[in-house]
Amino acid sequence: MVKDTLPKKRKRGRPARDDKDGIKDLVENDNYNNNNNTLNFQNSDELDGYGFKPKKNDNRKKNTTKIDKNNSISILKKFSNDLYENSALNTENPFFNNNPFTIHKASFNLKDKFLYLYGYNQDVLNKVLKTRNDWNYNIFHLNNKIIKNLNINDLQENTIFFKKLNQFLLKFEEFDKLFPLHNKLNLNFNSDENNILLQPGAASYFPIIKSSNIRQGFVLNTGGLPISSSWFTEPIEFNQNFSPSQYLAISLSNKFDITNQSLSLFNEPKNSLKEEYGGLHIYTLNSENFQLSLIKSYIFQFGIMFSLKWLPWKNKSDPNIIGIVVGICTDGTIRFLKIPKHTSKDPEFILIKEASFTIAIPETKITAFDFISNKSIIAGTSDGCILEYNLETKSPSFVHPLLTHHITSITTNYSDYYFDHDPSFSSSGEYQLSNKIIFVGSLDTNIIVDLNDLRNLISFPSKNKTFLSQSCYSPRLDTFAINEGSQLTKIFTKRDSAYCQNILKSEGTTSALASSRLHPMIINGSSDGEANMCNAIGRIISTKKNALSSNFPTVRLFKLEYSSKLDKYRLVTNHATNTVSLKELGLNFQFHPPQICVNSVAWNENTTHPNWYCATTCSGLVIIESLMSAETINS
Repeated sequence: MVKDTLPKKRKRGRPARDDKDGIKDLVENDNYNNNNNTLNFQNSDELDGYGFKPKKNDNRKKNTTKIDKNNSISILKKFSNDLYENSALNTENPFFNNNPFTIHKASFNLKDKFLYLYGYNQDVLNKVLKTRNDWNYNIFHLNNKIIKNLNINDLQENTIFFKKLNQFLLKFEEFDKLFPLHNKLNLNFNSDENNILLQPGAASYFPIIKSSNIRQGFVLNTGGLPISSSWFTEPIEFNQNFSPSQYLAISLSNKFDITNQSLSLFNEPKNSLKEEYGGLHIYTLNSENFQLSLIKSYIFQFGIMFSLKWLPWKNKSDPNIIGIVVGICTDGTIRFLKIPKHTSKDPEFILIKEASFTIAIPETKITAFDFISNKSIIAGTSDGCILEYNLETKSPSFVHPLLTHHITSITTNYSDYYFDHDPSFSSSGEYQLSNKIIFVGSLDTNIIVDLNDLRNLISFPSKNKTFLSQSCYSPRLDTFAINEGSQLTKIFTKRDSAYCQNILKSEGTTSALASSRLHPMIINGSSDGEANMCNAIGRIISTKKNALSSNFPTVRLFKLEYSSKLDKYRLVTNHATNTVSLKELGLNFQFHPPQICVNSVAWNENTTHPNWYCATTCSGLVIIESLMSAETINS
């Protein structure tokens, strides 16, 4: 009898090592006596110089997995039959088989992957598999018909009162003196040598639009440095013909120096910089004739606005209001701007003295935020805290220390509301998520937090220390997308953050990221002037033996180039395909001119025109394009 010593299994011809599985087998087979911490051997031949040597004829009880035919398989088969009562669109059911015990290996791998990523939640599996059936073959284009037929919840009405902006109308001369936007740009398209001089506020259509309906878009020169962009969630009927107008908000700075301290969100600016102005432009896009018009130009002295978002609410109480723009300012606050409708034919130039509402935390700065309902937001601070703020009571619900570093990004799963067919609401009418899962990115750590239980969190280190951490959430796939300041964009489901899959890569550092609540397309922008897009459902359904595993297809939407010698920009609008594998590392960093960096991208999430996207660059150029849909291809 050997006391206080656990014997070790060894393979033939090799010294034994610590083997937890061997210990586990011994414990399960009652060879290990827990009462006296001793291990009993039936035969002394079982013990040699290296440790425990199992017999060739092992009569120990084998661990087996039994399939409950009346439970597990029946659940899967029932869920499969419910999902595929009608024939699926252009695909087969990976779960269904007449004999559930003779599953083909390819479909078995796919089934296992789905259950591993999403579990047995039938509502989630329903949603994701429907997305697979609808979008599996739309690799590089959208299908507006599918989106218009989506059964999604409407935006909630909001009874929260926001006061009007304290504002003053300015003449253009007064506005131009306070906030000059005089940057002119020389531009040409593709290999065309004809130079286009873009004046501030001018736009130029893609050259291919005159001969083909494949590329419909244009380039806008803002005259300043665009920082962030966001589309209004709902279309507005703005003329007598009731043609829907898409609203686009773009925040601006008139300082192009990349070392300008007024652009710093993490450092306290000097007193002289506090007198500098930031800007916000509101554009209308007529979706019928593709004309973009500037209707309002705001300036203010509370800093440059980052992370622009429109408040997710349906406005029925005040017909004179378009919506409420929300953004983080460089003074460390969140400000709400109530935007009235435009009644004049000419653009208005406005000086804002006071915002409609301001959220500020003493002795710290707010550096990231997102909505968790139509009445609450979650925010991150420069000292590593997260806080929930109730817009109805105008007070924080809690402040919780989470990290010791700056929080650079926060993304919630609030957009799950649109696909929740049995939503629950509080007594005040606030939508209650069953699982409030948020992704928090910081300088060197990423965290997944369940707001229903703050102790329930998962932390994993970031591969790069950077302030360029970007994240977004795709409700159609139940996945988060992150970049960690590298060349790769990855996705993972909110059920398992350990299994990250590469979906996009670029030669430069990823600097912008966007997803949509309406489709599984994810778009990114990078420091090398490129914008790339992929259909993320292809990565979700790929298996080890699938070609998509090693050659996942992506498409380059455009590439901006700059010649310092000629002081000229070139926009390459030709599509280019690429592939990304699961084993990509993305460590080959390169230097690029800062002017071509794509610093923000945004999808238009209206069901009327979901194929529009916007990408802003540090040159002052804004690319706005309507991607082709399946209906366009078939026509």
